[in-house]
Amino acid sequence: MKIYAQHGYGPKDKIERGLQGNMIQGAILSPKYLTPPKMNDQIVNLCGNSGNVLIDPEFYAAPYIGKPNAHLGSLEVWEHFASPRRSALIAGTAIRPTIEVHLKSQSEYPVSAFVSPNLYVQKADSINAAVALNFISQAKKVAKEMGDKEVYATLALDRDVLNSDRAFHDLLDALTSLEVPPDGFYVLIGSGVDDNLGRQVRSDLYDDHVIAGWMMINHVLSINGFKVVNACSDMLSPLLGVCGAYAGATGWFSNLRQFTMGRYIKAEKGGGSQPLIRYVSVPLMSRIKLTDFTNYAAVLPIVANRLPTDSYYAEEPTRTEEVLQCWEALTALSNDAITGDIESDLSAYERRIDQANTLWSDLMEQGFSQDIEAHLEKLNAILQGVRLFRQWAEMA
Repeated sequence: MKIYAQHGYGPKDKIERGLQGNMIQGAILSPKYLTPPKMNDQIVNLCGNSGNVLIDPEFYAAPYIGKPNAHLGSLEVWEHFASPRRSALIAGTAIRPTIEVHLKSQSEYPVSAFVSPNLYVQKADSINAAVALNFISQAKKVAKEMGDKEVYATLALDRDVLNSDRAFHDLLDALTSLEVPPDGFYVLIGSGVDDNLGRQVRSDLYDDHVIAGWMMINHVLSINGFKVVNACSDMLSPLLGVCGAYAGATGWFSNLRQFTMGRYIKAEKGGGSQPLIRYVSVPLMSRIKLTDFTNYAAVLPIVANRLPTDSYYAEEPTRTEEVLQCWEALTALSNDAITGDIESDLSAYERRIDQANTLWSDLMEQGFSQDIEAHLEKLNAILQGVRLFRQWAEMA
């Protein structure tokens, strides 16, 4: 299981330091934040640090082109970034040309593999889902014409797709019965959808059906021989690795940890405060505020990971040090949690959650209460998600 950096605004030297410290093994670059010349410089630099490099085509953001509230950044300077007519997508005539122009653009850079474009699917039984399957079915055919580089087909799904039970499982069946399948999948699960008024309907990914569905995607695709790279999977990355994921990814801002289409919409006017520095505690299986980490560790030292990046937290860490600590923690948890025996690893993961719950109870006995309920709810959602996944995968 590899941990990748999810690239976004303000990377500075974060990714390079993560690769040099072996805290991550690659990066998923965003053309929204890189012009073509800067993309080349960034990839050459990362390859020099022995990192795997992918480019997210972000074609799913194309419907925002021309919208008054669009926030597309550098995407608009990429010549291949365009929105075909919907009728041509439904008819299928625009799909192959769209894949060709995106892969041709990626072929100009020393990427580790191609990532084929696709739509964002809001409903499992929608027209968009059918179009998305057509994109996936043609990805390898086009990639073969451009050399022997592997291609990952984008599978960008709203959380509601994973909540649709029968239609969701039918979609999984379709992905494993393609005549010419891709080498792998670039999986992106969204937590919010534009309501066409510039607002967002945001929903947390920490729902038992969503977690079980995401696990199921990785399990089904991996046992069918596909590599699965998960975008914006953050704290769920090690669990997805237990289910067969090839890689998970996270970044330094909240929209690089959890995906929402809101990243392509201009923010409402008004200033906002800087996000609080946080610490990823493996024993607590949670991302906690710096002040809480300091207070918790004073009475319960076991909440610390005892990894090298803990030294950054002797004082207030920089934003770069914060994400390095996160990447190191997730890599360490992945290495420890994944043996390749999924049933045994799932049982061990459940025990980890039980142990984390015990630590949270100990902290409450010490008089702490703020935000703890929210952490416990997330852990319970993961636990229920694991149990639901066991049923679906017939491992109960």
